[in-house]
Amino acid sequence: MVKESEQQQDDKHSKSVAEVALKTLFRISRAWELSENEERLLLGKPDLSMYRSWRNQDYREVSGEVLEAISLVFGIYKNLRIIFPTERRANEWIKKPNAAFGGSTALSIVLEDPRRVRHYLDSWI
Repeated sequence: MVKESEQQQDDKHSKSVAEVALKTLFRISRAWELSENEERLLLGKPDLSMYRSWRNQDYREVSGEVLEAISLVFGIYKNLRIIFPTERRANEWIKKPNAAFGGSTALSIVLEDPRRVRHYLDSWI
């Protein structure tokens, strides 16, 4: 039996992490009722063919930057589920105007600077 190289093992782990991350992000996107363009912005604006390959469950070529962006969205989603008593209210909050963001929606801020919304919500937890 031939042992797999460390690189092959890392590639398998990376692909499985990317798969879980992207599948979860797309579930959050459905909950938040995001458009295709909004999803692409959350993912760091990949070209359309790369985005569509991810949507078609081809999870190769997911960079660390994309995984970091997804991680920020996960943190936002988690915080909202902690703060709000129902999933519906948590999911609606992202699209409601918010005084903390100058009347903009949290989603509009997330699409530009997800760290800002993540830090804001972290301060409530």
